[in-house]
Amino acid sequence: MDRKTKKLILLISAVLIIISSIPYLYGWAIAPANTVYLGNGLFNPHDSHVYYAYIEQVKSGRWLFNDVFTSEAHKPFLNIFWLVIGLMAKFFSLSPILAFHLARIILIPIFVFTIFKFLDRAWLNDAQKQFKTHLALAIFFFTSGIGGWMALLATKNTMYPAEVWWPEGYAFFSIYASPHFIASWILMVGSLYFYLLGIQTKNYKKIIWGGFLGAILVQFHTFYLALLIPLTLIFLLVKYKKNHPFIFWYTALYNIFFIPVILYYFLLVKTDQIMSKRLMENIMHTPQPEIFLFFVFG
Repeated sequence: MDRKTKKLILLISAVLIIISSIPYLYGWAIAPANTVYLGNGLFNPHDSHVYYAYIEQVKSGRWLFNDVFTSEAHKPFLNIFWLVIGLMAKFFSLSPILAFHLARIILIPIFVFTIFKFLDRAWLNDAQKQFKTHLALAIFFFTSGIGGWMALLATKNTMYPAEVWWPEGYAFFSIYASPHFIASWILMVGSLYFYLLGIQTKNYKKIIWGGFLGAILVQFHTFYLALLIPLTLIFLLVKYKKNHPFIFWYTALYNIFFIPVILYYFLLVKTDQIMSKRLMENIMHTPQPEIFLFFVFG
């Protein structure tokens, strides 16, 4: 990585940190006397309190979490990401709110570097590789779909485009919303990077790294199983040839890492009625057709 690229990564990281932190700093600055600013932004303000509760539980000595917002008895569960953030907060004596936003800021440069590494392999034999990589990096972090403009015309009776309510869908929105969204991006892209690199270089150790990162991701963001497994299977169908049987075994090795996570949540749901009920009630409706099309092609 040359000096120009390092400067660009640092610049993009600094801009993202500053812009995404301004709303929170403003909320903290205007908080009236004798009040506590809760560190909430404009989106998902109800979710952050769940994460604060996780961090506080770790600070109090717990390694497994309880849902403190219900009085119903349920089994404690593991969430690797918030366990790590909680341990950081405990070690440095940080409040949950400060730990939440400090983790968000720390992860931003790692996120930018991860995306750069992934993009850097897109134009390996192109004379304009550096220009294209740098441009793609900026576009990735500072743009969204056409739904951002559609939101200006939306009313209370219509469903808002995904650009203004779905933090996982866009890099900048994820950076603003929560550190666990940033970590999900890092692990998802890193996992696929090592999977593709392992197949390209016929290096099973890279595949192991990819599977390991993917397993960490789906442990705390389980629905990414529905992305990583089908994506690698589609890649296998497209790329598999009789003279390249290693692709089959490498893909199988990659997906083996997800089995422990699947078994963990399967047993948790089967042995805990409350967790099973929560899963069945967590219904995610498909957006309106026009909104979905704009999200995919916009």
